[in-house]
Amino acid sequence: IALPNVINMYNKAQKETFLTEVNLVYKESEKKYAISNASYDYINLISSKDNTKLDLSNDNLQYCVLFNNDGDIVNMKVSNGKWVANLENGKKIEDLTIDDLIEGNLDEHNCSSNEVNSPEPIYCTFDGELKQGAEYVNGQYTYRYMQAGKYSSELAWQNITKDGWGVQLTDRTSTDHVTSKVCTYINNKPVVSMSYMFGWSKTKAIDLASFNTSNVTDMAGMFESSQVTTLDVSNFDTSNVTDMNFMFKNSKAKYLDLSNFDTSNVTNMGNMFSESQATIIDGLKNFNTSKVHNMESMFQNAQATTLDVSSFDTSKVTNMLWMFADSKVTTLDLSNFDTSSVWNMRQMFAGIDVDKLDLSSFNTSKVQNMEGMFAGVKATTLDLSSFDTSKVTDMSSMFYHIQTTTLDLGSFDTSNVSNMGWMFQNADNLETIYVSNKFVTKNVTGDIPMFKNSPKLVGGAGTVYDSTKVDKTYARIDGGTSSPGYFTKK
Repeated sequence: IALPNVINMYNKAQKETFLTEVNLVYKESEKKYAISNASYDYINLISSKDNTKLDLSNDNLQYCVLFNNDGDIVNMKVSNGKWVANLENGKKIEDLTIDDLIEGNLDEHNCSSNEVNSPEPIYCTFDGELKQGAEYVNGQYTYRYMQAGKYSSELAWQNITKDGWGVQLTDRTSTDHVTSKVCTYINNKPVVSMSYMFGWSKTKAIDLASFNTSNVTDMAGMFESSQVTTLDVSNFDTSNVTDMNFMFKNSKAKYLDLSNFDTSNVTNMGNMFSESQATIIDGLKNFNTSKVHNMESMFQNAQATTLDVSSFDTSKVTNMLWMFADSKVTTLDLSNFDTSSVWNMRQMFAGIDVDKLDLSSFNTSKVQNMEGMFAGVKATTLDLSSFDTSKVTDMSSMFYHIQTTTLDLGSFDTSNVSNMGWMFQNADNLETIYVSNKFVTKNVTGDIPMFKNSPKLVGGAGTVYDSTKVDKTYARIDGGTSSPGYFTKK
């Protein structure tokens, strides 16, 4: 037998073996879904990346399996690292052949379609007088004309100017499954607000299949502190949404697939994922953030270890306060961030566990507040070479308890800084701080310690750390015994 034929036969056998494994993933996924459904522990995605993974003999398989609300598998991708089997667009598992396999892995794939299949609109009728505050109850939902849900653990409303309806879950204390369909129009007036719709709700399952959100402009706090562990928002049309503030804050959903989200009109993403329990947030790389002004606390204390924000357009963002603070992210690519409009970076990276932060592309010329910006950061390398700090007034706790041994602050102009309290405190590993003559303390007020508990610090002329000399007096380039300091001239 000719060598090429032998190779072809071998590859065919390998593909058939892989196809058998694909069929096994399909069957085991159906079983796992049925078991979870019976125990009311609903899942709509099974993934090799998280705790929904299957108990398979081949632990090297990559897969993601997406179910609709009826329990049908609507999307499945499986890879052995060499080939990918793709089951979508109505294709049946029994129709899958080795000719359908493509080379690759799942690194660039997820179990979702980029197209939104919005449900048919649902038209409802209200018999009362159509005036602001008019209330309409249908199924498990309460609607108010020209009012929207507001920040409250109880059912609460606020007036809006839009000629449409707001909607909220009526009983947030009930653990019953939410199955009622949602009106798209009431008396031909659209539902425009879903703000705090499920905020602080105790329900264990929400059927979102009927949600036609094509007219909705406000999704602020929609799932804040919701107890639901599974959310299928794949049919959400968010093309008109402007406010996603607090949308998934403290949500208990373990996985979020936002690949279909159209965020092109969103202006507010503050707290969008803060304290979110989702360990995976898919779709961030598709976000259009060109109109966003606020990213305050966007990922604060979020549990996801990977955040793909590499494509974010931040050119209009003015507030990045606590943006990544205390999140579980382990790597950050911020090379495309345009921070030229940002004025607040207070505690932006506080407490994050990354090995390296390259902020060499940051434009900080408008930033006024850098208080605690890197406090508790685990990174051993910080590239701050591009920092323009000429407008900054507060640098208190900026490098509190950092892990790096060297800080190059050669670009820092501190002529307007009035607060440097605790700036380098508890920096156990910090040995050298490079500065230029533009690092001054002429406007710093008070005698608050700057260098407390940073015992390894040594100035450029050899001045060693003294626990009794920790205030702004020693925040200068080391001039030896005549003018001791803890800084080294850049």
